[in-house]
Amino acid sequence: MQIVRNVPLQDMANALQDAARDYANGRRKRLRIWELDHKFHCSIVGTCINNNELRQLSRRLRGGRDASQTEYALHGAFVSLAGAGGAGARMLQKLLDKKYAGAISRFRALNDAKERECAWQDAVADLSVAGIYWALLTAPESEQSLVERAYGDVHMLSHLSSQSREIQHRQMVDLKQQLKQQQSRHAAAELRSKTRLEQCQKRQSELEHKVAALQKELQETRKSANRANGKKSKAEPARAKPSPKPVETAVDTRDEPSRDERKASWQESQLQLWRERAETSQKDLESALQERDALAEALAVALQNQADDDADADSVCPQSSLHGRCLLFIGGRDRQAQHFRALIEHRDGVFLHHDGGLADGKAHLESMLARADAVFCPLDCVSHAAMQRARQHCKRNQKMMVMLRNASLAAFAQATDDLVKSSPDQDEADALSGVGMMGRMSSDAPALS
Repeated sequence: MQIVRNVPLQDMANALQDAARDYANGRRKRLRIWELDHKFHCSIVGTCINNNELRQLSRRLRGGRDASQTEYALHGAFVSLAGAGGAGARMLQKLLDKKYAGAISRFRALNDAKERECAWQDAVADLSVAGIYWALLTAPESEQSLVERAYGDVHMLSHLSSQSREIQHRQMVDLKQQLKQQQSRHAAAELRSKTRLEQCQKRQSELEHKVAALQKELQETRKSANRANGKKSKAEPARAKPSPKPVETAVDTRDEPSRDERKASWQESQLQLWRERAETSQKDLESALQERDALAEALAVALQNQADDDADADSVCPQSSLHGRCLLFIGGRDRQAQHFRALIEHRDGVFLHHDGGLADGKAHLESMLARADAVFCPLDCVSHAAMQRARQHCKRNQKMMVMLRNASLAAFAQATDDLVKSSPDQDEADALSGVGMMGRMSSDAPALS
């Protein structure tokens, strides 16, 4: 493994040209590391050279033998070698000049103290000070005041780096705890969804058996009724005499349905009832399947976010964050609200729910509309009055209103994904132009009249 990788040949060529030009013009040579004040050696070794490079140099000094030194001991050894001026110092000098050839060339091209100060300020702002720090310390034209300032800035950056690592560690611990809680909640929700799915499947199977039994019984009843009507018509005499009973007490029963006909009519009504129940059960089953799939997708997103957090604790998945936006869901079913809330809070958002007027009052709806940044309404489960009130409020206050195909978790999750993917500038432009009022993210939902 090489000590320095990917050093541009152009930068090395520029550095050699600068050295040749300085020599021709009688310009002073750059300072060597052992010519610098001893107080700078610690910051140079710690800032400009990483531990892998130090171990590589250590093996070269020891003839290829690897020393089992701690990072602190290795750092201290090279700080001492830097001021000794021996083979170790020359190896450090060669490594630093080769590694930061481009930075040295760019720094020497600066014309005055103002430009050099601005270049240092830009490097501190970008947190990329290693190359320019080495170039600044070894350049003979660097002002002493700028050298002292750079030394102080690097010293404070080391403290900030330590504090940042501590904060990242605490954040990592918190994120792992949140992941465990999320996994526990998801496991419980998945168990509930699985139980409900099994119940719906069992209920549907029972209803299908009952419908088949009723259909068979109805066919047999119709056959019995037809046979009874045939026997009755054959038994009637061709020339029946009028009944001897008084006219006022005789009852004409020709239009009254027979017992079998009444039974057949009742069975038809029961069959229709069971068919309706079977259709309702089928809808509940489809809704349960959608919620199960949405929960599985939510867990996958949570696991992906945790993987991203492990890689960089400062990154909180901006691609999926709502950045504190407040979302109001009007209508739907109360048992779904907890799943919706978990989804929005996981994405760093605030979730509000109003049932559309069943239990929550109109005044409560107005206060929620005032707090919300965006409003969601399912077309299949919301009162017309609540939807119109929300529509008027959003139009008056230029807020996004999204109409969903149905009140399922899958539809709501897809709509929030579209909201997250859209930029804040686009959302503002849509709100001002009225596009958001028609549900730009749920394009397959019917438009409001």
